[in-house]
Amino acid sequence: DPSVLVVTADPATTAGTISSEMAFAVNPFTPGILRVAVYGAYPLSGQGVLLNLHFHTIGSIGSSSALTWQEVLVNEGNPANVATNGRITIAAPTLNEVTISGYVRNAGGDGIPFTHVILSSSGHNRSAVRTDAEGHYIFNNVNPGQAYTVAVGRRLYGFTPMIVNVTNSLSNVDLIARP
Repeated sequence: DPSVLVVTADPATTAGTISSEMAFAVNPFTPGILRVAVYGAYPLSGQGVLLNLHFHTIGSIGSSSALTWQEVLVNEGNPANVATNGRITIAAPTLNEVTISGYVRNAGGDGIPFTHVILSSSGHNRSAVRTDAEGHYIFNNVNPGQAYTVAVGRRLYGFTPMIVNVTNSLSNVDLIARP
């Protein structure tokens, strides 16, 4: 269902699969249909993942899409294969899956190391982390469905706190010092 899933710009990869030495072609141009061909000079052998497919979820929580396989042929049908259809249902992220991360930078764009970053919610829950040597920070296990304030606890520079609404992980929540 193209209202639930869309293919990414790179819809298939073979790295780490049993077809990693083979070539492949994809045709993602018909909404709701992804055509894939994996081919090579030698037949596949062994067991494992054939191909990795990549999608973005765009549907709302609770929406779902059937996954239907058609015309699956491996090694010209010898040995015979069985393709099992499935379904993807969009679920709300869980606590251990959501993160907020970014960099604390000075006005020149350089990372500011070992600086406290404070995350607080409207329920007055508060946590703090320190940036690493490059100025990067990450908050793990963020509760989705809330608004948070991200602020820097450094007096040497002036920072404007950011308010972020969290439904999924956020990266590039960069805090830049005022000049």
